[in-house]
Amino acid sequence: MFRIAQNLHRNAIRDRRSRESKLDGLALETESSSDGRRHQEERSTLVAVRHFLEGLPEEQRVIMLLVCVEGHSYKEVAEITGLPVGTVTSRLGRARADLRNYLEGAAPTGEAAEIQGGVR
Repeated sequence: MFRIAQNLHRNAIRDRRSRESKLDGLALETESSSDGRRHQEERSTLVAVRHFLEGLPEEQRVIMLLVCVEGHSYKEVAEITGLPVGTVTSRLGRARADLRNYLEGAAPTGEAAEIQGGVR
């Protein structure tokens, strides 16, 4: 009787390991495919942001890059550019709003709209 119980226990452990390894393999396949999809989406977003930044007016682009890419504070950017902090905040706010609209497919507003629309 003990031997039968022992064999049943070993079989159950072996079956569980087999099922877990098969499920792990499926999980890896799913993760790699979603990672590939996520990577492609991130890359297309990056290309869209880069394209948008190229169309921004110089004064907005500089402030956006200093704050968002280089990580400077508004006060530091104001010192670097020689502008008041309120102007830095205003230009950055407009640039961010236009970027959000651009990524969502809405028409940008302000000077970015003129540049991207070919008016300038």
